[in-house]
Amino acid sequence: MGLRNDETLVVITDTPTIQEWQDLGPERLEDMTARNLLARTIADIAKKQFPKCNVTFQTYPSVRRRSAELGKEIEEIMKASDVVLALTTYSISHTDARENATKAGARIASMPRILEEMVYPTGSLTADYRRIRSQTLRLAEILTGTSKIRIKTRTGTDLSLSLEGRRGIADTGALKTPGSWGNLPAGEAYIAPLEGTAQGVVVVERGWHPNLRATMRLLFEKEQLAGIVGGGPVRRDLQTIHGRRERFRQKNNSDNKLC
Repeated sequence: MGLRNDETLVVITDTPTIQEWQDLGPERLEDMTARNLLARTIADIAKKQFPKCNVTFQTYPSVRRRSAELGKEIEEIMKASDVVLALTTYSISHTDARENATKAGARIASMPRILEEMVYPTGSLTADYRRIRSQTLRLAEILTGTSKIRIKTRTGTDLSLSLEGRRGIADTGALKTPGSWGNLPAGEAYIAPLEGTAQGVVVVERGWHPNLRATMRLLFEKEQLAGIVGGGPVRRDLQTIHGRRERFRQKNNSDNKLC
């Protein structure tokens, strides 16, 4: 994170609400409280290791799902900080609070579901991040120079997608410049395929989603989702969503022709 003397560091964590104490099982509650303790421990260590920095520890009530807004108070604390370590159960990455703090210049590491083992001597957060940066940038370059990908798996997925004109992005874990943010542990190169270029089949295995009790196949023909096989209730939900999307698209096309 590149923490320097006289900078402000805040370690934030989301604590179980009264409702969660009533609704969640012992394992989930133990997981959340262990993460709260880890966050507090990291804040205490940071105070000792960086005595010339203003280090604070801040909790806020769990928002119970990813990307839900954190509230104005925690947002203002983040905006006023140079470095934010978010050791949370639910991700803050795609929130207005994170975005506004980033715009204010905060360097933010979002670490949802972080485990204590990650900071052990052989844990992922003790990796050589200079080497990770070098390798991740190289992988992003390869993605940028690729025009087409084909994904095949032993379970039957065989999908082709175009990457024409798209740029590979490197998530290096180096969050040292004002306004930088990302997830830790890091080390990921990624790219978005070109819309409307999918051809083939995607096999989604049973159990991938809690409600998916039967393996599901998504069939793509002529660059469109042509059919869904298997999947039970999940298939029906997807078919409903897909049907609404198609009706919306057709209506828009019709309206555009009228104009």
